Amino acid sequence: MANQQAFGALMAPGLRKVFFDEYQKHPEVYSQIFNVDTSNRQFEVDQDVTGFGLVPVKPEGQVSSFDDPIQGYNQTYVHTVYSLGYRITQEAYEDDLYKVLGKRMSSKLGDSCRYTREIQAASVFNNGFGDVGPDGVSLFNANHPLVQPGLFYANRPSTPVALSQTALQNALTAIRLTVDERGKIIQLKPKLLIVHPSLEFYAYELIKSILKPDGANNNVNSIYNSLDVMVWDFLSSPTAWFIACDKEDHRLQWFNRREVKFKDDVEPNSGDSRFWADYRSSQGYSGWRGVYGSPGS
Repeated sequence: MANQQAFGALMAPGLRKVFFDEYQKHPEVYSQIFNVDTSNRQFEVDQDVTGFGLVPVKPEGQVSSFDDPIQGYNQTYVHTVYSLGYRITQEAYEDDLYKVLGKRMSSKLGDSCRYTREIQAASVFNNGFGDVGPDGVSLFNANHPLVQPGLFYANRPSTPVALSQTALQNALTAIRLTVDERGKIIQLKPKLLIVHPSLEFYAYELIKSILKPDGANNNVNSIYNSLDVMVWDFLSSPTAWFIACDKEDHRLQWFNRREVKFKDDVEPNSGDSRFWADYRSSQGYSGWRGVYGSPGS
């Protein structure tokens, strides 16, 4: 028998396809930067533990020296539910047959989900010069306290600097000399230069020009092809710029507790069809190493 529930089931598959077609139309940027993992818990906790110091000489006949790991900082990721939907009246279905209205609304809902997830991830960078992280200072800071007493390290310039060849050279050197909690150099390899669209063309000039782009002497560009350029439309500052290492060398984290799902039902009293999407996720960082940033000028 044709009833409202059957009607909803027949209608949903087409709109579900439209929803996911729109959701997947643009490649996700955040998943190319963040470590993306699934979670089956209410929250996730990352606990940092330091390594060991240098290996000392062992004199003949003496016992080995022993060292103890030190518990570092921890970060808790609490998953949040995001949900948005729309409804279509039974009369609208009868008059429009969902050939236009339903598909258009479904595609826009898919676009909203994709957009929101990018905003979530970009907030880690957009707020990275102000929000306090696991070690008590911001993600991009000139004074990250190390567990080893009296040691500090910077993953940003001491004063804001605009993107330039000199600024990039200094940043690449700082990343290369990054130390662990015991003060040992960990030999990170920078990978991505992440910029706002306002800096897109200049960033490519800096990285892809064989000759030094800001000079007239035809000097060799010492940072040629040293990084891949990633333009992220969801960065809020037109002058800020960032560098990220390979995923295994940084602690930027995204957890999917529940993937994006498209759902539907029929409201029994009105006969209206309801469609919504939801997902549950969290994002943030468990440590500052492997990323570098400047708010620009």
